[in-house]
Amino acid sequence: MKDKSRKNQIIERFGKASAYDQAAFVQKIVAKKLAEKIKLTFPNSTFLPIKILEFGCGTGFLTEELTRLFPKAEITVSDISPAMLERAKTKFDPLRNALNFQVLDGENPPQYPFYDLICSSLSLQWFADRQKGLRRLIDQLNPDGQLWVSTLCENSFHEWRQLYHQRNLLCPIMECASISELQSDWPALGQGEWISEKIIDYPQNGFTFLRHFKKIGASLPEETIPPLSASKLRTLLKLFDQGEKKITYHVGYGSFRKSSRKGVFVTGTDTGIGKTLTAACLVRAWKSFYWKPFQTGLSEEEGDSAVVKRLAKISDDQLISPAVTLAAPLSPEAAAKQENRIITKHDISFPSLKDNEILVIEGAGGLMVPISPDKMMIDFIQDCQLPVILVARSGLGTINHTLLSLEALRSRKIPIAGAILSGTQNQENRQAIEKYGKVSILAEIPYLDQVNPEQIEIVARNMPAFDTIRPSIDC
Repeated sequence: MKDKSRKNQIIERFGKASAYDQAAFVQKIVAKKLAEKIKLTFPNSTFLPIKILEFGCGTGFLTEELTRLFPKAEITVSDISPAMLERAKTKFDPLRNALNFQVLDGENPPQYPFYDLICSSLSLQWFADRQKGLRRLIDQLNPDGQLWVSTLCENSFHEWRQLYHQRNLLCPIMECASISELQSDWPALGQGEWISEKIIDYPQNGFTFLRHFKKIGASLPEETIPPLSASKLRTLLKLFDQGEKKITYHVGYGSFRKSSRKGVFVTGTDTGIGKTLTAACLVRAWKSFYWKPFQTGLSEEEGDSAVVKRLAKISDDQLISPAVTLAAPLSPEAAAKQENRIITKHDISFPSLKDNEILVIEGAGGLMVPISPDKMMIDFIQDCQLPVILVARSGLGTINHTLLSLEALRSRKIPIAGAILSGTQNQENRQAIEKYGKVSILAEIPYLDQVNPEQIEIVARNMPAFDTIRPSIDC
């Protein structure tokens, strides 16, 4: 309740900061510096962020920089203060800037969707629990995604604080974290670092400093410190004006890159299309791990995990047990319903592998197979954050089914590693899929009169090396 009350005070204080832009010159400087640092981490136009979340946008200083740096990105612009967000909206032309404005508490982001870049300038210092907030944000990053933030650090405004100390008074300006404290906040699932810089302001006098401080909404005092009397405040202002009249901002710039996942998600244009055979060949070729998250039909067969283990000759360590096992040979949702179950996110935990280990995930059926009342297989694929290999039959009907599946994947901006055709080779169909689907055919698996480990070994030799795959999102 205490945190909630504090948050409400922050929202109210910033909502009233109507002269924010005129007074927030330091905020403008920091936003530009942060944008410059972000730009340096995306030097290659091939790997620009597609989905971006900015939290704590204020009136849009960093937003302006992001729209310039990444004009084709989908940018969600958010702030905890509705009034601030409305002022930010007025700076942008809705016809030129495809921005999604949303009232959002950056410390408690929604669980979906996932982003390639999450960033914020000078809002982190207002988090009630900085470490938990940062980790929640990192959870929303795609593998290899980046979090960039700037925040005020320890010893900011120390000239003003020193005046309080000289008079044996408690300074109401909030204490900020040190760089070492900030560094300890990063989790172990990626690489994070902090650097600090000084920005020095030379206000005309102490009253000018306090007036600017109030205009930007940053004057909310610490809860346990009562405000000064007017006479004591006048004494401090006089002391400030007798000195050098400068204010130092210690600004920390934090960056975090989430560890990437190595692997692919094998799905198909239909059920019985050859996904398991393809997965076995890939596992054999890459000496990878295998995971079938949803296994149905166990009342009639041994399950795909056992098949892949036998065909690809992998060890128990390379085989990751299914998250959900069901008896009926139906979609996961329908099979679960027969067992009076509903599959939820709590049933599924993504496997934790080492950085150099490759994971092959095999889906159940095609893209639009229901998993639960509110989730389809394509939704789960999106959650896995791995490029897709689409398995399609080589014969009659494949062009339509394959192009529709590719279109569905691209509509969700899911990276596509390529397609693999299964069955008797058909050069015309292959060429049509490559041309109209704008996708690479990674391999063709011929009809096998015998499916055994020896045949899988032969076919696996024609699979592309994992490091040669180049996933694409664009059509």
